[in-house]
Amino acid sequence: MTKQEMGNRAVRFGESLDYWRKILSAVVMLGSLLWAGWVQFLGPGIKAAVQDFVGITEIAHRLEEVERNMPPPSVVEWNERIARQIGNCTPDRCTYVLNGARTDYGENCGSPSSITPYVRTSAGQNIAVSFDPSTGGNIELTRTPLSFTVHLSIPSHLGPGDHSWRARVIYPDCPGRGEPIPRWTPWFPLKVTEE
Repeated sequence: MTKQEMGNRAVRFGESLDYWRKILSAVVMLGSLLWAGWVQFLGPGIKAAVQDFVGITEIAHRLEEVERNMPPPSVVEWNERIARQIGNCTPDRCTYVLNGARTDYGENCGSPSSITPYVRTSAGQNIAVSFDPSTGGNIELTRTPLSFTVHLSIPSHLGPGDHSWRARVIYPDCPGRGEPIPRWTPWFPLKVTEE
């Protein structure tokens, strides 16, 4: 093989290499342009435009608003007709009978981690009180309605009068968005006397 043949082969090889480099560059550039066009304009752009046109975006915003402002599902269904005060309610002794049962949703919530009673005075003031610790533990409600007694510790500074009370209950194991959410019992009437 002569120098000229070797030179011709090197030139042809160089030309072939240059040809494939140009082809590869064109394919990479075209692929990059197509990918950039899809990412910037066609992919999410078409999807967002179609969602706006059909109204899905507005529905999604409304659903988020409803979920944010909707009260949480109830855990216990209280029977307010059975609830009543037993005897006189004084700072020494205050007993109340309640009746309730878990809801379908409430069956999955487990035991409450915190129960705090509040008294609303006849003047409209809310005062956190407690349950009398010497009278027993918490009651675990099921789907079957159950009547049970609670013993409130009424502070002596509350004074006699027609008040009301309710309890704030926290269930840590409830399924759903934003849990645990504090639940409240209904307001129950409470008549406090001096003795």
